[in-house]
Amino acid sequence: MIENAFKGFNCTLLAYGQTGSGKSYTMMGSTSADQERHCGIIPRLCSRIFEEVQSKEMTGVKHVEISYMEIYQERIRDLLEPFDSANNKGKLKIREHPIMGPYVEGLSRFAVRDFQQIQKFIKDGNKQRAVRFTFHVSRFTMIIFSVFSGTLTHSFPCPNFIFII
Repeated sequence: MIENAFKGFNCTLLAYGQTGSGKSYTMMGSTSADQERHCGIIPRLCSRIFEEVQSKEMTGVKHVEISYMEIYQERIRDLLEPFDSANNKGKLKIREHPIMGPYVEGLSRFAVRDFQQIQKFIKDGNKQRAVRFTFHVSRFTMIIFSVFSGTLTHSFPCPNFIFII
C-alpha cells in the first residue's frame, strides 16, 4: 500500500464489520500506555510513510497533510476542530471536484512534519468522537463512520528546461 502511494496511486483501507467486532481497535489501536505494542494499522502506516519520507533515497519536496472526520446521523463532523466550531455545526458538505474527485468542503487539513504530530492529532480527534451506546437491536444501533485521511505530495526535482520561442 505504501509503495503504491509513493508511486502516486490513491490508496484506501476500509474496516467493515459487526458492532463490537474490533474495527476501531484494528484501525487505530489502543489508548493504553503500551501504544507501540497495541498500535493499529493507521498509525503503523503513518509511521512507515514518515520513514520513507525521511529516507535518503527519496529526493524532492515532500508534504504530508492529514484530516480526520466522523459521519454520524448523516452529519459530517471535523474531529480536528473544536466541538463547538463553525465546522462542526452540520455545515460540512460533500462535494466533487471534476479532476480531484470527492472531497469535504470546509474540512480542516493540517500539514504534519513527523509521526509524533500525527499521533497527537489522532489522540485529539479520538477525544471528539461521538459517545455511543449500542443496543443489540439493529434498529437502535447507531452507525458512525470515522475517516482518517492523509495526503502525500511528492515533487521530484526537474532538470533545466530551455524554451525557444
